[in-house]
Amino acid sequence: MFRVTGQGGNLTRTFDFTLWVATFDFMLTADPDNLSMLRGETATSTIRASLLAGDPATVELSGAWVDTEPTGVTATLSPTSGVPTFESTLTVSVATGAEGGSFLYRIIGSGGGKTSEIHVRITVDVGLALTLTTDKDNYEKGETIRISGTAKDPRGENIMDGTAEIQFICEDLKFREENVRIENGVFSYDYPIWFGDPDGIWTIRVEAEDNLKNTGTV
Repeated sequence: MFRVTGQGGNLTRTFDFTLWVATFDFMLTADPDNLSMLRGETATSTIRASLLAGDPATVELSGAWVDTEPTGVTATLSPTSGVPTFESTLTVSVATGAEGGSFLYRIIGSGGGKTSEIHVRITVDVGLALTLTTDKDNYEKGETIRISGTAKDPRGENIMDGTAEIQFICEDLKFREENVRIENGVFSYDYPIWFGDPDGIWTIRVEAEDNLKNTGTV
């Protein structure tokens, strides 16, 4: 606050003025702030440091995983500093065989005596969607079970390459297993029933894995 005084003749007038001086302030935002990814993919989010008040000052950016760092998932920022308003790119890469789940990445901006932080959620889906059918439900020994199925990635696209382990189980005993290729989202296998195979109700289980090590069971 400052005061102005005016005098003239026998009169004096005083006026008080209050000045507000803006101090530096900024805010971080992320677009998008949620990334849904598969193994083998790379995605980006734009991190924006916006000037809110005051004279611009240099802001340093840093990032770290909240809680535990996921295996096989990397995140990098570029550039890591600037004068608001400016943008940085968060690049997230998911390796083959990376850990699946939902993870939180924290980005902190510091400069001019101010700090701002945001979070970007990264979800890695590693599950395959499988179907399994047989040509009928009841068989005699000596007949052949015609098995077929499909395998899709978490986004519903046919997987191009993978392996399906077909297991034959009777009364919780796995008595046979076969490995077949998955090509263009499809697998099939003909199993001739041996006369030495067990009588009773059979369970057929398929455990599949694609070339990115995504897995699924049906």
